[in-house]
Amino acid sequence: MKKTLVSIIVMSVVLSLSLTGVYGEVELKNYEISEAIELARITDRQLVILVMSEGCTSCQEFKKKTLSDDRLRGFLNKHFIVSRLVLGSDSGKKKFKFPGGVDLGVQDMFDFLGMEYVPYSLFVYPELSGRPLFFSGSMSPELYVKYLEYFSRWDRSSFSFVEYVKGISEKREGEFFNYRKNLKKISREEFSAIKDSKLGFKILESSEETKGLEGTGEVVLDFDSSKEAEELVEKILERGEVEKVYVVSSQK
Repeated sequence: MKKTLVSIIVMSVVLSLSLTGVYGEVELKNYEISEAIELARITDRQLVILVMSEGCTSCQEFKKKTLSDDRLRGFLNKHFIVSRLVLGSDSGKKKFKFPGGVDLGVQDMFDFLGMEYVPYSLFVYPELSGRPLFFSGSMSPELYVKYLEYFSRWDRSSFSFVEYVKGISEKREGEFFNYRKNLKKISREEFSAIKDSKLGFKILESSEETKGLEGTGEVVLDFDSSKEAEELVEKILERGEVEKVYVVSSQK
């Protein structure tokens, strides 16, 4: 039972509510639970779960002093899927159904995880295995980015956070987790999930549109022939203009 609850808790920490109050020029993209899980799986991104409380002064400071930073918001939007778990709100009183017929609310999850303070950040992989990051408080945006950089590196287990920050480790420039596979084939259903999301990936429908992609980041090739798209991927990646290419199945 305990193992079942642990797996349920890990899955349920991605419960999210709308992130109210936009500070700065860049809007932080926030996702609800079902969409967050699906997009994390499709894009190979990790989830960053921001645990807060409506009546928490430190949480308000965290939103205003840390989450207001445009560089931090842009970094989160580019490399992660962000969700928010809120205590003390009307939505936070809801019970959610999970595998095994168990109903859990936000407070249930908070208590089970043994968290005593907010704000708190959690780091969850696409397959829904997770671990706590740190007590965030109202730390500087620069330090928050350092934590995110460290925990999003594929080889992070080989060196400590202190080594990373001080630049001691030779592996400081490790590869970001979500780009570890720079080509991914996706189904029509997965394509629809990307297209309908806030991700903003550029969607290309012909070989002519694959020119001049510098700074695009991630692109989706939705060609009539997925074979033609796959043949172009290597050339696109060789140019170094994009980090990752998604090829949509040509089967309607």
